[in-house]
Amino acid sequence: MNIIWPFNLPQLLRRAFGMRPAVSSIQSEEEFMIIARTLLRVIDLIDHYTYSHSIRLAKLAAQVAKEIDLTEADLKILYHGALLHDIGKISIGKSILCKTESLTHEEWLIVKRHPVLGTEMLEAAVQYPEILSLVKHHHENFDGSGYPDGLAGEEIPFLARIVNIADSFDAMTSQRPYHPTRSVNEALQELENCASKQFDPILVQHFVTMIRKHQIV
Repeated sequence: MNIIWPFNLPQLLRRAFGMRPAVSSIQSEEEFMIIARTLLRVIDLIDHYTYSHSIRLAKLAAQVAKEIDLTEADLKILYHGALLHDIGKISIGKSILCKTESLTHEEWLIVKRHPVLGTEMLEAAVQYPEILSLVKHHHENFDGSGYPDGLAGEEIPFLARIVNIADSFDAMTSQRPYHPTRSVNEALQELENCASKQFDPILVQHFVTMIRKHQIV
């Protein structure tokens, strides 16, 4: 099944923000936030859950950044990247994103393309390579079983490893029609069970400690 974009988003971004294809990019954080808000608004119109999830995830990621004493620059990259990590889902279509039954194998393969699709979208407008890297690799697993490139361990960008943990925690504790909602303690236990498999084991411990210490829901 081919993905048909509802519009040419990279071209739309270039027209909307006066950018030339491939060679132009954002020159300020203010311009970046204008684009980020625009893209988040689009995804909110298509799938409010993905929008809400992105907002929650960005807040969680920022709290992790403070817990492990990331620099202010890295915190901003992490926060902004988390906001846009699922932006590629704009290309997937509402019939799949909002499906209440289990996805077919073919549909799941389409969903798994969203990190690459999101990166391709953002390359038209974003000059921050760390954000592009985070968006592309937030579903890579620590043992190499993730996607899109099967990276493992420290091959996976550090900030993408943080997003993978926070992303999974929020997905487990959110209400969705196709899986039972887990309690915070159940979700934390699952993170610990998957340390060194799906997740960076050291970052998992930081994350679990942070959630328990601050009683974050």
